[in-house]
Amino acid sequence: MTNDHTPGPRDGARLERREFLAWAAAVAGAGLVGGCAAPPARADEDPPAAPAGPPRYQPRDYGALRGLREITDEQVEVHLDLYRGYVRRTNALLDDVRALREAGRFDATYQELQRRLGWEWDGMRLHELYFDNLAPEAAPLTPDGRFARAVAGVWGSVEAWRAELLATARMPGVGWVVCARDPATGNLWNGWVEDHEKGHWAGGTPLLVLDIWEHAFSVYRKPTERARYLDDVLANVDWAAVERRLG
Repeated sequence: MTNDHTPGPRDGARLERREFLAWAAAVAGAGLVGGCAAPPARADEDPPAAPAGPPRYQPRDYGALRGLREITDEQVEVHLDLYRGYVRRTNALLDDVRALREAGRFDATYQELQRRLGWEWDGMRLHELYFDNLAPEAAPLTPDGRFARAVAGVWGSVEAWRAELLATARMPGVGWVVCARDPATGNLWNGWVEDHEKGHWAGGTPLLVLDIWEHAFSVYRKPTERARYLDDVLANVDWAAVERRLG
């Protein structure tokens, strides 16, 4: 096949050597390969980047949480299974939102998925923060530790901080109680997060996270025994992990 823009040999005529060489050079210059034009190669040109997809989250391995004080292994496994559900649904929502975005559909379906995403993602991340600040055979909070000194500087004593934390955690309702730090001022506070996504403090750093949903203790405690569950949780807090979050 002869390219319209490339000279070809004269039909029915014998090419002189000089004419043949000129014709072959023109073919090579036009980039003809097997009768078809080949795209020019650029050694300094990166290949086109694949379109970026949504992040994929993997459930973290919390097998080391077996053997907590009072909190049974069955309770831990039920809780971890619930956490893995948040991870799955977060990934599914990210896929759905991306598909609608690529289709240019920013309708009511897109809007409601975006709202739901905050619930699922925060549920995933808060559970990770909660599990990360627990450990079997955790050492008790020491008065000379960094976290103890930090709360004593705000509340006057560790006991006063703990009393407010527990009073907040015993409030009726479902959600989370978080002792957080303001990185701008260093101030600490105990606060309530309703559900998963309501009541967060913008920019605040979670230091200690307590799950106040009944699913956190319903396997081994009665629904009316939240106070006993809170004592169990504080007996299993990994204060070294909490102190690492102080920065």
